[in-house]
Formats: sequence, C-alpha cells, structure tokens
Amino acid sequence: MGSILLLRGYGLREPRAHDARKVCSAAIPEAEKRRHSVLFGLARHLPQYWGMSTSSPHRDPLRLDALVSRLPDVESIRPVLDHLIATSQPDPARRWSGSGELGTAAGRLVDLDSLRDALAELAATEARKVERRFQAVAALSDALARGDSGEAVGLLLEESGALEVEGDSAEAGAWAKVATRLATEAGDRRNAEAARRAARCARSVGALGEAAEGYER
Repeated sequence: MGSILLLRGYGLREPRAHDARKVCSAAIPEAEKRRHSVLFGLARHLPQYWGMSTSSPHRDPLRLDALVSRLPDVESIRPVLDHLIATSQPDPARRWSGSGELGTAAGRLVDLDSLRDALAELAATEARKVERRFQAVAALSDALARGDSGEAVGLLLEESGALEVEGDSAEAGAWAKVATRLATEAGDRRNAEAARRAARCARSVGALGEAAEGYER
C-alpha cells in the first residue's frame, strides 16, 4: 500500500495487468510471432497427417450373411441379430434384376445407422428380462424354503411362459421341465400343462424325440 501511495505522490499510477501483457507482447520478436502463428495454423490440420480422419469414415455396404458368418453362434446376441434382420435393406446393386427385393434375407444389406440408434433400447430390454429372471429365482427360493410347492410350480410356469412368448424356446423348455418334475412330485395337476409346454419348446428347437416323449405323458 505504501508503494502505491509513493507512486501517486510522484504523479505516477500503479501498474495494471494489461500493462504486463503489453510488455510481454513487445518482448516477443516479430519473427517469433510469425513462427507461432504458422505452428498454430498447422495444428488444426495435424489429425490428417497422423492418419486420423476428421470426417465420417467410408463404409462399404455390408451384407447380412457376411456379418452373421463372422459372429459367434451364441444366444446372448440374438436380439441384435433379430434387429439387423428386421431393419435390413434390399441391395440396390441387385434391384435391376428384382433379386434384391425378392431374395433371401442373407443377401440384404445391414442398416448400421439403425443399429447404433437401437443399441441402447435393445440393451435396456435385455436387462429387464434378466432382472425378471433373477426375481423369479429369488421368489422361487422363498417358496421352496416355506415348503409351498404350489407357488413354486406357478413361478416356474410363469417364467417359462414369458420366455416362450419372447421366443426363447430353449430356456422356456428348461423352466417347464423343472415345473413338470416338481408338479409330479407334489401331486400338482399342472404337471400335464408343464409337460406339454416342455414338449412344445423341445419341438421348436428341433428335439423331436424329446417332444414326442413329452406329448405322451
């Protein structure tokens, strides 16, 4: 504070921040300023020199059969494949002969933009199914601990039915077979219903011998 008053006493004002900026700017030679200007200009174009595209990358059309043949044959990605099949587009290169419109789904083109937009909803739907299944296991455990076989059979049939509606015949059949066994042990009349569902699911996955045995019960 004393130094500021002393400066004012000599008719001088205290230094300000912009004065320091002026001094720093003046201290940089003009050639150096030009060099920095060139470097900053180049920096905007460096990504392309590093092989990084600043625009959307080019993508060749991808046929559905080419994609499916390079994916693992597992149940967990079936919802994504179902979406790809449902949203696939006819191949424009084959439309001149009509084969693009009338051909099988294998020769159609994958709509990648649609897939990106739908991924979040597909994942959320699958998460809800898994949560429902886990809740069914928890409820089934509680029913068995209380000795309530009737409620346990009902829970097994309920989850089996939900899975069958969703098109997951293999897992629906697994739940139905357990329901059949438990209902038979408990003398529950729903054992016939459970057996028919297990047989129907077995037929859906091509297990015809198992299906025939189930229908004979």
